[in-house]
Amino acid sequence: MLRFMTLILAASTFGHAVSANDFNNFVDKTIASNLPPLIRNASSLYPEARIPSHRFELLGKFAWQNMEVRLTEGAVKGLDVVPERSGSCTEPMEFMSGMISVCALDLSKLQVTYTAQTSRGGRKRFWVDVRITSAKALITLVTHGSRPYAILATLRANLLLHPIELQTSYDSDLDLESPHQIKFVREVERYTRSELTKIIKGSYLRVLKNTFANTCFICKRSS
Repeated sequence: MLRFMTLILAASTFGHAVSANDFNNFVDKTIASNLPPLIRNASSLYPEARIPSHRFELLGKFAWQNMEVRLTEGAVKGLDVVPERSGSCTEPMEFMSGMISVCALDLSKLQVTYTAQTSRGGRKRFWVDVRITSAKALITLVTHGSRPYAILATLRANLLLHPIELQTSYDSDLDLESPHQIKFVREVERYTRSELTKIIKGSYLRVLKNTFANTCFICKRSS
């Protein structure tokens, strides 16, 4: 099971009733200002995150119809694009000494590309594009504690990733028989989901932690 990512917000509310809109504004402003430069400073994520080569076989009815496929130069692009919040964060509820709210991030602006070679294509290389049509990550925000004049944020735990939906297109010169077309797309998308999940829950999550680290949730100037 994928686990939740918990953002712990150390804070005093200054008599302010925390609302869903406070969480909305905090997530939007923090990600927009902090995430892109942090991603661009991460060599494992920018300008692209690399996906390892993958070899698989498409089986036909007869042995001579079998085809071996090798995916190379796999890359995830667009990780520095600001993910939009999907809908509003949930209305905050009391949690221990603070408040808790869940927010969803839309990661559908990501794109994956490969180069494919087949046992029938000789040395010829074909392009393969995989568009992410749906990918939502849930993050959990919790306020607690107190510090003069500011609510600060640090990130703990993991994120919950909804099932990733994909749409694959490939070079028209990649000549696949009808049964092979379906199997090819299924395997490309299966492998892409697996690798995307590793990247999002790995190096991308580490950058998200830094995005929210020591960030002011609700601030008040000292008098």
